[in-house]
Amino acid sequence: MEKQLPLVQELKQKLKGTWDSPCIEVCSYKLGHPFCRACGLTRPEKKSWSKLDERQKQAIRGISAGRITALSAAKMAQ
Repeated sequence: MEKQLPLVQELKQKLKGTWDSPCIEVCSYKLGHPFCRACGLTRPEKKSWSKLDERQKQAIRGISAGRITALSAAKMAQ
């Protein structure tokens, strides 16, 4: 999942060490969802992202993509 961000936002993420995160900085935790409905990350995953090694990041990217896929499938089933 390639994200398209404005240049200023992309530079901010590079400075924070979150440039490789699936986060697109439009957090949505509405209705008590345990993960963001925009990127699939949980709050603890977002907070710890810059401290994780590449293996952990890759695992979380897969999990977050699965969360978004499951959420989309649930919406389509309604």
